[in-house]
Amino acid sequence: RRLTRLPCPPPPSPAPSMTTDTSPLLSSSQHSPSASSRLASVFHHFWPLGFVAFGGPQAHVSLAHRTFVESSPPWVPERLFIELFALASALPGPSSTQLMTAIGAVKGGGILAGLLAFFLFQLPGFITLVIAGMLVGSNSGSSSSGDSLAVVLPKLALGLIAAAFSQVLLASFQISKKTCAADTLLWTLNLISATFALLIPAAAASWVFPLLLACGAAATFARHVATSK
Repeated sequence: RRLTRLPCPPPPSPAPSMTTDTSPLLSSSQHSPSASSRLASVFHHFWPLGFVAFGGPQAHVSLAHRTFVESSPPWVPERLFIELFALASALPGPSSTQLMTAIGAVKGGGILAGLLAFFLFQLPGFITLVIAGMLVGSNSGSSSSGDSLAVVLPKLALGLIAAAFSQVLLASFQISKKTCAADTLLWTLNLISATFALLIPAAAASWVFPLLLACGAAATFARHVATSK
């Protein structure tokens, strides 16, 4: 009798693995930056700024915009930069220092990164002023040294003021272009605020600037309400 061989059934298909659906999540978590890499990125972006930041807060903001936003690829998004700058401008104190600290805290993921950005931004100027103060104090008793410093320092200050004024003028124009764009109301508020800032005495700045901020907020809010109806 001839025996016929029956075909073997196909092997059972393997059960679907439970880890296949979570592999993108695992890969994305593995590639997320760690706290040390974030601090290293903050240090890399902030350490040169303290050596080249001249001209006061407005020039510092322009320098930060060129360094963080206009870089390729941008380290800070444009919208985030403008929002942090608006918040820093509405608070009392040096707006550029507040902006730098906020950027460091956001990009570094916490208070420690913000303190690192603040430290790196302020340290070169702090060291320079301490050394200058020590030199002036040590030579104040000598008439010859005091006379030479009295001649050199005012001339040096004139050059620094001229360079700082050009930085501030360029920074104000660049920031105005970014924030106002083609908005007629924002440009009007910008020009009115700039005119008041130039004409008012320094003693009135403590209440005029908050008043201008409140008027600008009221004008833009009123337009928002009118256009949303």
